[in-house]
Amino acid sequence: MRIHYFIILLALALNSCKKEKLITSLPEATEVGQNTVGFIVEEKVWVPKWNDDYGWGESCEELTVSLVNDYIEISGGIKIHGKRSYFLLHVDSMSKTTPFTTIGTIYFDDPHALFIKNGGSYSSLRPGSTVSITMTKIDSVNKFVSGKFEARLAKEMITNIDMQDLYPNSPDFITITSGRFDVHYNYCR
Repeated sequence: MRIHYFIILLALALNSCKKEKLITSLPEATEVGQNTVGFIVEEKVWVPKWNDDYGWGESCEELTVSLVNDYIEISGGIKIHGKRSYFLLHVDSMSKTTPFTTIGTIYFDDPHALFIKNGGSYSSLRPGSTVSITMTKIDSVNKFVSGKFEARLAKEMITNIDMQDLYPNSPDFITITSGRFDVHYNYCR
């Protein structure tokens, strides 16, 4: 009889431990307004996922898309067990014809990342950085934009009050590959 109680208690204990599953594959590269974003950074998949650790949501932290005049911003975040990672892609001038390739801005703020070793914050605005963004579809009737991107981002120095680097072991550059987005404008989740 004891063994039955032990098995039941073990099953309950294992069932009560919610293990967070990391996303291991990129979303498909679509052009239909799926509201998906993803890329590979340092050989790990990054897809917006905002796990609600405490039972309440934080509005627009997972994915936000803004279209103002002729520029578009796509931002997203990952939050799993309190660890947060943010991404921002900004295109200053959107052409009305597609496909077209442009140079935009990518900012990757990752002080508590799940996969970047030793933290860090990275930007395309630093010397040695490169960004390539290709808009593959702009649908003004259904209000979505699709595209792909790649980048080499330089480390932004994050210092303490004594101007010491808080993340001295983080790499000077990170590489983003296989980036894709298929999002509606003025979207928030």
